[in-house]
Amino acid sequence: MRYTSILISLMLVALVGCKSSDSDENTPAGEKISISASGLTDSVFLIEKNSKVSHEITSDGVFEIELPYGQKMYDLEITASEGQYCQMNEGVELSCEPIACTTDYTPVCAKEPLAGVQCVTTPCKTDRYKTFSNACEADVTYALIALQSECLGLENVEALDTDPVIVTELASTTIIADPFSITSQSISNNTLTTSFEVTGGCGSHDFQLYANNIFSDSQPSELSITWSHAAHDTCETIVNIDKQIDLLPIKELYRRANPDATGAQTVIIEGVGEYNFTL
Repeated sequence: MRYTSILISLMLVALVGCKSSDSDENTPAGEKISISASGLTDSVFLIEKNSKVSHEITSDGVFEIELPYGQKMYDLEITASEGQYCQMNEGVELSCEPIACTTDYTPVCAKEPLAGVQCVTTPCKTDRYKTFSNACEADVTYALIALQSECLGLENVEALDTDPVIVTELASTTIIADPFSITSQSISNNTLTTSFEVTGGCGSHDFQLYANNIFSDSQPSELSITWSHAAHDTCETIVNIDKQIDLLPIKELYRRANPDATGAQTVIIEGVGEYNFTL
């Protein structure tokens, strides 16, 4: 799975099969990332989320992306591919295969980008929640799965471009996390902002938040969470990373568990504190 957690133009070494926008020849050289691509049948579009610069990979091969001067860490994400399903492995290995989704109906609720949205003010809602017939259908559009069901009250709800919390049965979910520590957490406008301290400084770090699919019987209700952390970073300095998570799936989960609830509500999120919202 994927769609999470992004000012200087990012330059790309002029190698066959890899395109990006032209850059100023006088711009100092930055760190380079080697990208290995295999199995491509058509173009794949990536975004480096820290610099917000897009790239197009058009063929198999090894390509070098040059980061903006002074930037050492990176976060590459696939935004679109033509007629194929692609994944980024270890942060730098792009692999693709033909799409082969089944027609079975096992619905999931996922967050996808809104087509044609151009933001002129911030914050700007660029995504929406949508029901997909199964997880494969969501994956091939690079929508981020949040609920293992139809969206119901979340259907077509527009939201910010942040990864959604993943609601699941924690007891039966295997979650692997590389070492990290949390230095601060806060909730505002349905968004959890968490500051992490990790060892690294020259690679990528992928954080995802998982929430249990059942609330406690206490008042106010409490909800268990856990973080996953995949580190693709060989450096050994201490760095700080901020991650924002969309909490709207928790609000929808609460609405389903309390169908008669209206007005101001509070959920205690384990290790974070109060999440206040209105139904």
